Amino acid sequence: MRAVQAIAARWGFSSATGFSRAFREAYGVSPTEHRAISRAAAPQHAGHTNPARDAHHRGRPVPKFSGEDSTTA
Repeated sequence: MRAVQAIAARWGFSSATGFSRAFREAYGVSPTEHRAISRAAAPQHAGHTNPARDAHHRGRPVPKFSGEDSTTA
């Protein structure tokens, strides 16, 4: 499992805090809460069940973060 800091850096965020803030805005839960929910709901034998990561396979839009300091108007 990747650390939130590593995921934040991959998406161009300079800090995990900014990424977590943007993630919460987009999904309504923190990355840590999302992991806990996903683990609890996922079957033990499934190897690829992350809904945020897999949304593009189902044709649903995936939010695009414009930057760590983005705000909604």
